[in-house]
Amino acid sequence: MGPAAQVRPAETSIVDDPGGGTDSAIDRTVLDQLREDLGGSAPLHDVIATFLEKTPVALATLRDAAVRADADAMRRAAHMIKGTSAMLGARTLAEQCAELEDLGRRGIVPDAVNRVIAIDASYRKVEAALTTA
Repeated sequence: MGPAAQVRPAETSIVDDPGGGTDSAIDRTVLDQLREDLGGSAPLHDVIATFLEKTPVALATLRDAAVRADADAMRRAAHMIKGTSAMLGARTLAEQCAELEDLGRRGIVPDAVNRVIAIDASYRKVEAALTTA
């Protein structure tokens, strides 16, 4: 049973902060708009399930690239995570990935391992917000 089987359809209680404030892992306004744009909870559930299935693989690639100090591989992995994170309203995660992507494009990623640890921690918060009601 993979992560997709554990995901519940996106309901209004899918965020850490019921008020949808800036401290939550997911911006509820963005998630609600995406639900509306997709035509309901079922399509949103599919997007969330795919995100939860593919992101851990991208995070593993990102960790490996950070250990190897491979700026280009970090850039590519961060880019993969950034897009869906932003679409789901995971602003902090998306911003961290955007910054790492930009640094990777420059070829210099200071403190790469610590940046990846922070991205991983942000993903865990997003994961929890998306899988608990």
